[in-house]
Amino acid sequence: MPRVLIVEDSPTQAQRFALILEDAGFAIEIAPDAEQAWLQLDSGPFDLVLSDLHLPGDSGFDLCRRLKADPRRRRIPIVVCTSEADPLNVLRGLQS
Repeated sequence: MPRVLIVEDSPTQAQRFALILEDAGFAIEIAPDAEQAWLQLDSGPFDLVLSDLHLPGDSGFDLCRRLKADPRRRRIPIVVCTSEADPLNVLRGLQS
């Protein structure tokens, strides 16, 4: 079963994503911030990270850059979910 790590500080939004993905057959773990996500990534391989951009502490941008800089984790696909409409922030997300 593919594993997905949801990084979302809103418990309601995290549960919404989790229910959708669990119904589609994914195993889900949730982290409320980038630091907790980084710790959970040590618990075993993940097939996907689904992250908000605006998190307490390190941002979703920071998490993306950190994942892509780590040789062990750089191949994990990252999907960024945000209500961000500013084209510059969307571009920053893609660059991260």
